[in-house]
Amino acid sequence: HSPGELDALLMRAHRALETGRPDRARVLAQRALAGAEACQHRPSEARALAGLAYCDWLASRFRRAHATSQRAARRPSSTKSEPM
Repeated sequence: HSPGELDALLMRAHRALETGRPDRARVLAQRALAGAEACQHRPSEARALAGLAYCDWLASRFRRAHATSQRAARRPSSTKSEPM
């Protein structure tokens, strides 16, 4: 996956959250994370992990949300502010 493709997946995940479909958002964020890890694109990894943490938080999986958000914080992120 290219960074642009990963961004597109993450934007689709964000839209799924906006439309009340957290399960779909989780699937898309997981796909983005797998792609980011495969191509070692750390900013996309961080965004995907943050999205997964938010999905966990919405599902009241607070321990997993905490652990995932810590993983996201350890990844360098992009310099621009982007959703999910």
